[in-house]
Parts: sequence; C-alpha cells; structure tokens
Amino acid sequence: MNARHFSDWERVVQLVGDDGAAALSAAYAGSRIYVPRFLGAHHPITQCVGPQAAAQLVAAFGTKTIDVPISLGRRAMIVQLLSAGESIPNICRRVGASRRTVFYVKAAERGADDDSDQLGLFSTD
Repeated sequence: MNARHFSDWERVVQLVGDDGAAALSAAYAGSRIYVPRFLGAHHPITQCVGPQAAAQLVAAFGTKTIDVPISLGRRAMIVQLLSAGESIPNICRRVGASRRTVFYVKAAERGADDDSDQLGLFSTD
C-alpha cells in the first residue's frame, strides 16, 4: 500500500473512529471500496459505520476509492473472540492467525508492554 492510501486510511479512522474503522476492515479487509456521492441507510458502508460517520465519509471521499487494510479487522476479531472466552487454538483457526499473533494481541490488549509482571533477568531480589 503506498503512502497516499495509508494516509487515506488514517483519515478514515479519524472520521469514523476506531470501532467504525474496525467494522469496515472486518467487512472489506484487503479490498478497495468505492464511496459513492450518497450512502443510504441500507448501504453496507452505512451499516458498518453508522449514518453520521457515513455522511462524513461521503464529504471526504465521495466518488473516490479507499484501500481497506486487512490487519485491523483481524485484530478486532481476535480481541472480540478473546473477550468471548474463545480458546487460542479456535481463534487461530477462525481468524487464520498464528498462536504468536493471538498472544501478541492478547498482551497488547491487557497493556503488558512493560513486562511489569516479569522478574528481571539479573534481579537481586
């Protein structure tokens, strides 16, 4: 994905929010979507992001295309399945991700970036 498309997606996230972007990514992951001049209430994009966010998308991207990344939807799906108590192997099969990816997302969601619960390698305690 080139820089123009990446900045387009960043703009989409600003307009529709994280949840709306995750819904778009889950529905259209890895594809290019066309944003028409008008999005009705029953349009799939409107159903993903809601009517207000859809109107903002039309204002910013009407008659243009947007490249939708894969990773956001997959990450959101992993988070949803983890929250539902699904097992790691089942998540891997359903999402098509490795165990390492699922554990990485799980750690990031609980804020374990600082390894505060792990002892230091050379601690003297």
